[in-house]
Amino acid sequence: MNVQTAKIEVEKSESYSHDLQVVDIHSVVNYNIDPQAVGTVYQQYGLDFEGKLLTPNVEAAVKQTIAKYTAEDLLGKRSEVQSEIEDTIKQAFPKAFVVTKYALVNEQFSDVFEKAIEAKQVAQQEAEKASNELKKATIDAESRVAQAKGEAEAIKIQAEAITQQGGAAYVELKRVEKWNGQYPTTYMGSGATPLFQVK
Repeated sequence: MNVQTAKIEVEKSESYSHDLQVVDIHSVVNYNIDPQAVGTVYQQYGLDFEGKLLTPNVEAAVKQTIAKYTAEDLLGKRSEVQSEIEDTIKQAFPKAFVVTKYALVNEQFSDVFEKAIEAKQVAQQEAEKASNELKKATIDAESRVAQAKGEAEAIKIQAEAITQQGGAAYVELKRVEKWNGQYPTTYMGSGATPLFQVK
């Protein structure tokens, strides 16, 4: 009997998650027979120990562990699930078999669940986009309010200046601001007021 490392591959263990989603698990287990126990293995299990004993134990360990996790947890806690399956296999195998490595190669969910996960991710992305747009709109609104307050304060200061100075200086300032730098060549009518008073 071979005591070197051997491999058991179970391509499809149909299991149910804690939330009753169907999951097909592809597993690989590396193991070897303890050289001291070769005689015992042959006497108790014969040469087809993989088919009769080990493969069913791998499938049972997978199903038992998968049933503890929701479908989302299986995706989010993959390394934890893999470690727990490995520990369960080690406990399930007789001591004559030494498990060196378990690999959860792949997990396949139903098409309905895959579509639901995809829809959830799209919904989350849209929610994040809406949240970002709301934040931007809030910032824009706050900016407009601040700008309006600034303009209102400027108007208030100008109004106070007009009130305190009787308004004449303010009117003169506005007239200078609007002047295009050209003197009129002619005056219309009598008593026309020059643009600037020369003192």
